[in-house]
Amino acid sequence: MSNINVLGEIKWFLDNPSPKSLEIVFETLEIQTFTKGMFLHSTIKKAGKVRVHMAEQNGMPRMDVLDHLVFRFSFQFPHPKDLPFFETTALVLPRPLANGFLRMDSEKMQLEFTIDAPNENSQVHVKHLYVNTIQVRSIDSKFFKN
Repeated sequence: MSNINVLGEIKWFLDNPSPKSLEIVFETLEIQTFTKGMFLHSTIKKAGKVRVHMAEQNGMPRMDVLDHLVFRFSFQFPHPKDLPFFETTALVLPRPLANGFLRMDSEKMQLEFTIDAPNENSQVHVKHLYVNTIQVRSIDSKFFKN
């Protein structure tokens, strides 16, 4: 069990502005996919990573999803206000991603979204569950432009 509070680390980083990025490594990342509410597939990855920084254009927090099934992406989310729990659907996702949901607490982070398609039967719902924070480090963000 990790003693690193993932929501606390993210909130502290965002409350103390920095030109750097915060890289978070989780012991386990489970990615599940669904279509029409039916389970499709589950993939478990070791050392799942995300990176948090402030978006240059509007000053909102941005999270880079570094482990994924198809393509790397980033999304913006509201600044977490309270501990010990944060939940929001107000995500700014890149197309073709839609219907985002983010939940964080001291032990885990859950990200959900839909890969949109013109035909509803072709849409895929994706869940990322990050568990057990094993490393948090500040890194130079000049290499990771928005």
